Amino acid sequence: MLPRKRTLLTHGFCLALLAAVPVLTLLPVLSGRALPLDLQDILFAPPWQEARPAGMKDAGSFLTELDAERYYPAYAYLGKAAREGRSLLWNDEEGLGMPFLAMWRTRVLSPFSLPFYFFPLGMALGVSVLAKLILAGWCAYYAARRFAFPPPLALLVAVSYQLGAPLTLLPAAPLADGLPWLPLLLLRLERLALGDLRAWPRAALVLGLIALGGSPEFLAVSLLFGTIYLLVRRVSDRGRVRLGEAMKGWMVAVLLGVGLAALQWIPYIEFLTQGGWRGTKTAPGMPLASLFALLSPGFTIAGDTGTSTLARLYHVGFVPVLLLPLWLALRPFVESSHRRQMESFAFAAMGLAAIPLPAGEALSRLPFLEMLGPQHFLPFLGLAFAFLAAGALEEWVRLDPDPCKTTLRRFLLAAPLLWGLYFLGLTRGMARFHIQSAADIFALPVATAAVILVLLAFTLLRPTAALLGYGLALVAGLGLWWSLQPAAPQTPQQQVFPETAFVRTVRDLHTRIAGPRDLRHWPLSCQGIRQVYATGGAYLDRHEDFLRTAERSPLLLQRTGAQALLLTSDSMRGAFAQIRDTLHVREVFTSGAALLEAPVTQPRARMIHAARAVTQFDPRLLSPDSPPLLEGGTLPEKDDGPVAEAAITEDTHGGRIVVHVAETRPGMLVLADAFYPGWKAEVDGIPAPIHAVDGIFRGVEVGMGTHEVIFRYNPMSLRLGELISLAALLVVGFNLLPAAKGRKRNGRSTHVNP
Repeated sequence: MLPRKRTLLTHGFCLALLAAVPVLTLLPVLSGRALPLDLQDILFAPPWQEARPAGMKDAGSFLTELDAERYYPAYAYLGKAAREGRSLLWNDEEGLGMPFLAMWRTRVLSPFSLPFYFFPLGMALGVSVLAKLILAGWCAYYAARRFAFPPPLALLVAVSYQLGAPLTLLPAAPLADGLPWLPLLLLRLERLALGDLRAWPRAALVLGLIALGGSPEFLAVSLLFGTIYLLVRRVSDRGRVRLGEAMKGWMVAVLLGVGLAALQWIPYIEFLTQGGWRGTKTAPGMPLASLFALLSPGFTIAGDTGTSTLARLYHVGFVPVLLLPLWLALRPFVESSHRRQMESFAFAAMGLAAIPLPAGEALSRLPFLEMLGPQHFLPFLGLAFAFLAAGALEEWVRLDPDPCKTTLRRFLLAAPLLWGLYFLGLTRGMARFHIQSAADIFALPVATAAVILVLLAFTLLRPTAALLGYGLALVAGLGLWWSLQPAAPQTPQQQVFPETAFVRTVRDLHTRIAGPRDLRHWPLSCQGIRQVYATGGAYLDRHEDFLRTAERSPLLLQRTGAQALLLTSDSMRGAFAQIRDTLHVREVFTSGAALLEAPVTQPRARMIHAARAVTQFDPRLLSPDSPPLLEGGTLPEKDDGPVAEAAITEDTHGGRIVVHVAETRPGMLVLADAFYPGWKAEVDGIPAPIHAVDGIFRGVEVGMGTHEVIFRYNPMSLRLGELISLAALLVVGFNLLPAAKGRKRNGRSTHVNP
């Protein structure tokens, strides 16, 4: 067979294998039996307890809170908006309306969100996660090949990264949307380090794809990693790395990469000026004991479920860890440039992985990065160790007889020492976490060590990269699957927000629901129920101030357009006790929640003819007995005249709302939806200013007569982001053309060195 044809078949085999492995691991998801999210513990929270199977135990996973309150509602609305033609800019089902695209974590523009525009929600989630895993494996394989590894060893790198802890344990988080591009980022950084300034357009493109993934935290850490990597490369290879030129290329790539995602981050900054995130978040720090997970993911942190779940992200696989003695034994014989590449990557990755250990709460105080946590610093570690393992195996196969003897002596000294320390660490971990069964901790590393020894002994007599690469790729894949799959989030379809009597009753009311602050942890919007609170920690400052005041004066909730209240037993004994006599109890559910109707609730669209003029919203001035607060406008403080009717005649669920005002005298039309930049109003086709009413509602002045008022959401931040993204795309595209021509002229190289 011709060499070129054999090479193509080898690549095809490896790529097909990297596509088949995720299909096998995701069979329950792809078959529709489960979702790749941790949602099971939602059955222990109101109002879904009545659907909990008998004997089910609460795992207490922090991922349930994240997946159920933050990620799944965004996926659900994204799919609903795509199917029903709703606005992707504005979500009217949570809060009094919230910006959707602007939140960034909704991933409206992520390439991995494309399935939600074409498939039902469950299938779209499976296809999205499958695409991430396949692309992560392919990108890692491509990067390893460009670093001159033969296909079998490149496959080892790809499998180790594809089935590694970050993608296995957090497949549906925004972080996972950026992980597939990480190997390509490493490749472009190495090009820049070696003086290839043509690499910056591709680096910018990769950064743009990471940015669109929905995790500003991972984007920030990726930028930090790139800077650290170039600095480490400069220290390790002063003769070849020109730091000044490399940094210039990197800064240009960062500027244009961020510019490519301006369509996403400029609305995000606008959102942060109006509110932000609070509540649900991961632990910002990691105890030193978390490093035991590097040895085995079976170790957990007693009493801290969130940290124990994150600690598993330190695990890089048994094969790379157990091959460290081989790398140390072969290090003197590895080509200096190749050695510096591998070790620079490893040192930069280990430096990042160490940051969460002492950082603690300081991580969450960084501006615009409220959700920054250990999970954003650890994905680089697994890929770095996989490259070290492949580098050791490649040099083992290429060794001449004399260096081979020296290497054997060093390996026979290093392996017992390092492996002894490794297994001593496993023993210490068992004592630290009170684990009784040694088989759970020792079985896989012992079996992996035995396979490594057998393969090294065989290839000592018959050197072959194919046997080592394919064999250890299989062992690495099985080891990662066996050790991480039990912790991988999968929820049976029937346990994903089940259709309970409570859900059917509340949804049939076809109204917005209000109640105590507990409702911010009830993601009712997933099942088509509008609610006053936004789940998942998102908030608008004005909205939060209003609702905080409403805790003391619950009658203020009558102004939100909610026709019903959901109260728990605790809230009925609290502030809501003062208005209980004015409410009509419609139904009490087995979860303890009560559904009450408020007969004097004000409609969502209404006319007012009196208001208290204020120059700035002060929630302390809010009172159920006082007239509404009006910022701007010219209404009197008292008026006893007739009030005209207003009715919503068209509602495209966020993008456009039409209100018909019956014959009226001059006044103010109030729409009980969130006051937010970007909303425009027209009265009978003529633009009109929008005033803030009670700090959080939209008000438009109307004159005598009958009127049609149209509200449209068309933010300037989006248009500005579009212009910047388009300009960045043109610059990157213009500079990619000569780079592609130069690449074609110079021929394809198998090395990353130019």
